[in-house]
Amino acid sequence: MIGALVDLDKSLEVEPNNIILKIRGRVLLCLEKYDSALVDFAKSKSSTGETTLAAAFEFNFSSFTSLDLQYSQVTDTGATVLARALQLDSSLTFLDLQHNHIGDTGATALAEAIASISSLASLDLTANQIGDAGATALARALQLNSSLTVLNLRYNRIGDTAATAFAEFLELNFSLTSLNLTANQISDKGRAALSEALLKALKPISFLTLN
Repeated sequence: MIGALVDLDKSLEVEPNNIILKIRGRVLLCLEKYDSALVDFAKSKSSTGETTLAAAFEFNFSSFTSLDLQYSQVTDTGATVLARALQLDSSLTFLDLQHNHIGDTGATALAEAIASISSLASLDLTANQIGDAGATALARALQLNSSLTVLNLRYNRIGDTAATAFAEFLELNFSLTSLNLTANQISDKGRAALSEALLKALKPISFLTLN
């Protein structure tokens, strides 16, 4: 099992090929293939009134604080649906989406969620397919967020445009303490912008990793 979220009566278990929602030990949902399962979030209820993933995520995201979906083959479609679920009623503080297939579209959707929720403290998007557009959206979303303290964007496709956007954010940053941009496509120009921002920052970030 990759990850599990548990409280007194409810658990959301994330396995290599399944998402399993249990209520008091009874399996309510068992959905194969994360991305196709997340797409089902768009449906509120079936014609027979059967609970779908939409209701499951709406219910569970208000109950759990951590979700581990690393190595889960989540693409832009799944990330977009996940972002919508987060905006409904989320108490998540930790979200791990590393080693998936999330690109600019998915990152932009997650950015919209970050801008509107106040619980998330850590987001790991290591080893996805995020470029300047998605990373810039994340940087701008951080200007509207006061809860996120750790953002990991290692091993993506981020260049100088997004680095400049993060530099602009860092000058005004009050909450983020760790930003990891290791193994991207940031040149000396982008590094210089980030370095200058740290000198001007009202509250310097504790950890900025570029190498």
